Amino acid sequence: MLWCALALALRLPKLEASEPWLDEACSLELANQGPLTLLQTLITTDASPHPPLFFSLLSLSTTLLGEGLVAARLVSLLSGVLLVALSAYVANQLIGRRAARLAALVTALSPLAIHYSVEIRGYSLVSVLSLLYGLTLVRHLYQPDRVAIFPSLLCFGLATLTHYYALALLLLPVWIGLGSVDRRIWLRATFALCFVAVPSASMAVAQLLKGAGGGAWISAFHVSALIDSFAAFSLGTEMPHYLGQVAVIEVPDWVHYCGLSWTALGLVAALFVKSREPGVRKMLYGVMVIVIAAPALGSLWRPMYLAGRYELAAMVPAQVLAVCGWWQLVKRASLASWARYALHFGVVLVLSSFMLPAYLQVQTQQPFEQIARQIGAHSTTKTLVIHTHLTAPPVDWQLRQSHFGGSTMVFPESQAQHRCWHKPMNTSRLAQARVEAQALPSGLVYARVQRVFITQTLRRGRPTRSARILIHALRNAGWMHRQSQAFGSYGLTAMDAPNAKMNTP
Repeated sequence: MLWCALALALRLPKLEASEPWLDEACSLELANQGPLTLLQTLITTDASPHPPLFFSLLSLSTTLLGEGLVAARLVSLLSGVLLVALSAYVANQLIGRRAARLAALVTALSPLAIHYSVEIRGYSLVSVLSLLYGLTLVRHLYQPDRVAIFPSLLCFGLATLTHYYALALLLLPVWIGLGSVDRRIWLRATFALCFVAVPSASMAVAQLLKGAGGGAWISAFHVSALIDSFAAFSLGTEMPHYLGQVAVIEVPDWVHYCGLSWTALGLVAALFVKSREPGVRKMLYGVMVIVIAAPALGSLWRPMYLAGRYELAAMVPAQVLAVCGWWQLVKRASLASWARYALHFGVVLVLSSFMLPAYLQVQTQQPFEQIARQIGAHSTTKTLVIHTHLTAPPVDWQLRQSHFGGSTMVFPESQAQHRCWHKPMNTSRLAQARVEAQALPSGLVYARVQRVFITQTLRRGRPTRSARILIHALRNAGWMHRQSQAFGSYGLTAMDAPNAKMNTP
């Protein structure tokens, strides 16, 4: 309970330390549709490559508590604190109470665990469900009865409905049971899990066939991202490069390598730990290896690798195994029990002292907040905001928070179905966008729109092609270009209707 309270105290100040960035805004966009509409959207369109459970819980949270940051991050926060308790429980099952306290402390102080505990995404939730699934599965395999399998089926089903990579954990009964459990037991468990996986597996296949989530950030597997993620499991390292938009914090190289070595050597030493409860050690290694290997191997077939994110469920198993491995190593030294505990405690605090204080002080301001503030300062009820590319979810959320009185739309119309994901502008989509752009000015005149704000992403300082097509069409129709501003990688263009009497922004 003490370490859970510490974890909560470290995470609460981060709830409102930064506005939602693009991925978080996409979560809010999907959750804003409501459960039934969300499910229909995920099944009938390729608007998102994720199953619906986290978004449904997020929708429930924001419905009950309001669309503020605390309500939006509540599910992740509770999952992150529960991870601390689970790490203590698993370490206690593996080696004992003193190691359990250290494992909970490591998870409570881990900057990466803190980050995902306040991010509006489902990664902390799927980590909790994966670990619960592993624990309940071990109990069923080693103490088989007809009732014991139902908790593992429930946790596995919920995990696969949170993130598709949890489907790879179908291999866990084979990993745990092979060579140590009666083959009939783990085969029955595997068949039962396959039946539970049918709904999420069907959705995953449909999403793959539709090409959901296509974009430049999805790539083939590369080893450097895996090394970054593995290093981030330790306490003394900088945040991985794929979190650079959230917090860029450097630490001395010797601290980085000490943290990485601490994790790696602890994992090797844990191979020789004799588990108090049968199967727990195999389960932890199984979860860690499977969730690290599955996305990498899948990307050999088709580029689907999102650098670093998919390995998050391996973090707590890796940290627990590292703690227990080091506990076993130091136990061989002729030290008193309290001295061994004090030594471990000191190492954990020293490693975390280089990264954690700097990370807790970081408060990032997203460009979408600045864009929404600029729009709000120069808008009326006759103002229209047109989103191009990926700007709709984050800017719309900011506009709702500021009680924006105008209206919004996306361009081109096909982007309305993919507000959270980039679809390449091929030849047919370019032709369609040009036709829409030419027809748009007359529709704006009919709707008596006097000012248009065009939000856009920037590449090498220039708006994307869809934004350039729209701006060019409005200029040809006599609209007056008032101002263009850049906010990091995003831009805002203001244009007034012909002869509109409005103040220049």
